[in-house]
Amino acid sequence: MTRRWSVARSVVQPSEDAQFAELPRGALNARDTDGFRARFCRVRLPRRDRVGDGPSATEIGGRPNEAPHDFRERVESEVRTRRDAEITQVKSKYQREIARVEKQLRKEERELELDQADLAGRKREETVGVAESVFNF
Repeated sequence: MTRRWSVARSVVQPSEDAQFAELPRGALNARDTDGFRARFCRVRLPRRDRVGDGPSATEIGGRPNEAPHDFRERVESEVRTRRDAEITQVKSKYQREIARVEKQLRKEERELELDQADLAGRKREETVGVAESVFNF
């Protein structure tokens, strides 16, 4: 025997000793409801923008009459492809950064060598000046 759905059966009646208060003004405001929905989705729904997040099975979609094993292989292949593309992108970004830092390091090393040579020349001049002063006395 099947029962038909009815509003009367689906409404849960509160207990007789329940107390209710008035809703705060604007509680059913569409803007507030949308704001709540946005905050809820930001907190509760999984994020897809982190590194390592691959496509889900629903993003790729199955093909008609496709065996589960074949579908899994296709999804894994897509995940590998996206992962490799992301790895390549990150590597190229950091290779450029490393090249820039190495160039700056070489420049600083050259400046250091010039400064050390200048310092050695000044020490020599000072030593010669001191020696001349001693012998002139």
